[in-house]
Amino acid sequence: MDIKNNVTIVLVHGWTYKINPLKKLEDELNGLGYRVLVPTLPGFGQTNVPPTDWGISEYAQWLEEYIVNNAKAPVVLVGHSFGGAVCALCSAKYPTLASHLVVVNPSGVRTKNLILDIKKQLASWGSIIFSLPIISVFKSGVTKLWTKGTGSYDYAQAPEGLKSILSRVLSQDIREDLMGIKVPTLLLWARQDKATPFTMSKVWSEKIPQSTLVAVEGRGHSFLYEHPEIVVKEIMRFTQRT
Repeated sequence: MDIKNNVTIVLVHGWTYKINPLKKLEDELNGLGYRVLVPTLPGFGQTNVPPTDWGISEYAQWLEEYIVNNAKAPVVLVGHSFGGAVCALCSAKYPTLASHLVVVNPSGVRTKNLILDIKKQLASWGSIIFSLPIISVFKSGVTKLWTKGTGSYDYAQAPEGLKSILSRVLSQDIREDLMGIKVPTLLLWARQDKATPFTMSKVWSEKIPQSTLVAVEGRGHSFLYEHPEIVVKEIMRFTQRT
């Protein structure tokens, strides 16, 4: 299936505070003649933080409304990390919205790992710890140690309005929703991903009926920022095949 000229590709970023993190990927696809939309999720970039504590479901609903208002369905949905979780849930809840789904190192499936659970809890306590008078004096150095030890960089860097949203997002597990995805789905997963380990791909591939898993060797969680050509090649191969 040639998706040029008649289908829109929608790129959805992950939990990142970079401006236009998917610009290189967008440029690669535009250069090949694809129509590309790159929404900025509420609370990121220059957008306003949602008025309430959104979870993955609310972001999925927002994405559906964005696509309806800006593109002609069905689209090709491409999401990275948190954006992958949003795209997956969006595809499950709105089955006619996308013709294909591509998720790159997606989050949204939580591990039953005591150490990781402890780290997440510690991350959510960060704002309380940093507010203590004796800690606030050394906040810069303590923040670096804290985020390194708890894996809570996203939490520490988040604007105040996003901290509670991130805590809610991290508490949600969409594994059972994945069974509702009815479109061909490409799981593009880096072997060296430490944020969403490659072992998680087993859950995704088992839950999504029409899924294809492609392992990316020698790359980590955010490889698509610097190596968009890998993603472009796999998107072209996948959509032409299915």
